[in-house]
Amino acid sequence: MRFIDYPHFNNARQHALKRAYQRWGLAISNIEYSEMSLACKTLPVVAKSEKGNNTVHKVDHRGRQLWAVFNPELGCIVTFLKCGKPEDIRNAVTVKTG
Repeated sequence: MRFIDYPHFNNARQHALKRAYQRWGLAISNIEYSEMSLACKTLPVVAKSEKGNNTVHKVDHRGRQLWAVFNPELGCIVTFLKCGKPEDIRNAVTVKTG
């Protein structure tokens, strides 16, 4: 069984929810956040961080496509990006694709 740093998880969740509101004007509930985090475990990886294990996924929120940065060690989304296309993601974060 893997130990999860709950204070770190809670900080990551709060940061992600804050960024979703700031960048997209969305108030995402904790349940919606949990569902999107769970979906990231099976969604295709759009980009992968060169440093660390974070991955970027395109997630659905009420019919709207969002770019979510997922941390597999915490098992949750750590932030949402304000990007429109995959090339925007590559400019927003240091990533390695393919």
